[in-house]
Parts: sequence; C-alpha cells; structure tokens
Amino acid sequence: MLRISVPCLSVAGLVGCLGIWTGFSQLPPALASEAPLLAQMQPEQEIAPLLGEWSFTEEGESLGLIFGEDNRVFFLFPDGEGSAIAVQMEYEVNSQTQPFQLDIIASPEETALTIFEFTPDGKLRLDLDVEPGDPRPEMLGDNSLVFDRVSDAMVPPETMQVIELSEAMSSEEQPPSTAAQFIAILLRAQQAYYIENGEFAADVEQLGLATTLETQEYLYEIQTEGNRSETIAIAAVPKDDGLSSYAGAVFAIVSSGETVTVAGICQSDSPSALPPVPLSFSTQASKIQCPAGSSLLE
Repeated sequence: MLRISVPCLSVAGLVGCLGIWTGFSQLPPALASEAPLLAQMQPEQEIAPLLGEWSFTEEGESLGLIFGEDNRVFFLFPDGEGSAIAVQMEYEVNSQTQPFQLDIIASPEETALTIFEFTPDGKLRLDLDVEPGDPRPEMLGDNSLVFDRVSDAMVPPETMQVIELSEAMSSEEQPPSTAAQFIAILLRAQQAYYIENGEFAADVEQLGLATTLETQEYLYEIQTEGNRSETIAIAAVPKDDGLSSYAGAVFAIVSSGETVTVAGICQSDSPSALPPVPLSFSTQASKIQCPAGSSLLE
C-alpha cells in the first residue's frame, strides 16, 4: 500500500500512511497490455489517458482516483453513505518506460515511486504497494489494483471535503510532526461531519474513515466527554520518551448569528506523556487557548 508520513487516512487496501493499513485480498494478474497507449505522445500529451475519474471496488471496499490536467491527483475515500473525503496530492508521469512510471507527491519530502499500465479493455492497473524511499517497482504484480474509468471529471465535486496534504498544518520554519498532521486531518473530517449532522462524531467509524487510532509512535483518542454538539477533542499520547504530546479540538460557536466551527492543535512545550487537554475557546480573544505547558500551533 502507499505509505506517506503526512496527514493520513488509512484507506483499506491502499493508503497506509503513518504505517496503518488494512489489506484488500490479492487480485488476479491483469491481462497483458496491448501496444503502449502513451508511447507516441509528446510530453505535454502523455498524461491525457490518465485524466479523469477512476474507481476500484472489491468485496464492498472502494477507492477513487481523480487525475487532473494540473498534475493534481485526488484520492477519494468513500464513507459508505454516499459521500467522501478527497485527499489531494500531486503526480508526474514518465511515458518513456515500460511499464509507465508514476510519481505520487505528497510533499517536497515525500514522493512514492510506482508504475502503471492500461489493460486492453481500457482499465488502469496501478501498483500502490509502495512508500517513499523505496525503489520503484520493476513490474506489476498480483497485488496491483485495477481501476475502472468512471468519468471525465478532473476535480472532485464542490460539495466534497478536499484536504491538501502539502498545506495541512504547514510551517515555513520546520515541517509539522506527523502526530499534528494526523490530528489535523481528523479535525477537518470532524468539521465536515458537523456540517452534515449538527454534532461531532464519536469515533472514526462515524467519520467514515478506514483507519485505526494507533501508529508506531502515538496512540490517539477521540475524547467524547461533554456535549458533542458543542466540541470534540482528539489527543495524541507518545509511546516513547522524548516526544511531545498533542491535542486538538473543534468548537462549534455562534458568530454573527450563524454556527461555525473553529479548530486548533496544542503541542506540549517539552516531551510529555500527558496530552495538553482540555483546550478552550476564548470568545474575547476569538481563538483557541491551550493549557499551561503547551502552545497553539499556528
């Protein structure tokens, strides 16, 4: 599966960023491709066959991909109830090799190198059993996923929540920790859930995310104490000494007669096994406030 240490969703059978994953059963090998569809194209044309929306489905699990003209690729994570979250990355194609090469770029530091081909019946066969730092696969194996073309759409619908990995919790001074990034993506999912339901979700199942709340370095907890129509908190407890702890929260507040959501993340100022909770929202300062011994990530 594609592993990228950035804000993540662990999508069943595909993206196990931060090392979390659940696997699809292996697919039978696709039929050998006919003559390359991209080989005779100019560089500016080489992505044309990829453009549009693709879908993979197996045993009730599904995953969508949308490739755009501007080298953006969206991973669509369905929630099983007709909606989805789109995680945006970038991509580059090299059509001068067999199979074709695809670089999936989550950030300047995180690029996964993989390969793909088109089957004789126009499907997209793609190897996502890769992670940044791994060598590019040389050939497509049994664990490759086969996607059906769905439409010519090159961007998700406007109603879909889009999360840009390169911008989530960005900082000019240093990259954010993966724990803060993981909390950030869960908070954004909680905000989207609140818009639809008028309260925050109690767990990842309600959020419709195929992920667990544990990574190699942290244990995460969605804290449901209190009124879920007002606030929800997510804590990250480090497993090892020497790591900071984190906590994030979303508050539903009334502003100019309308209810809006405000989210923030606090980081302990020094290594700590205790997450910085509870967070509070100051109506006077119009911002989230962190407990003593922690600071708000801007």
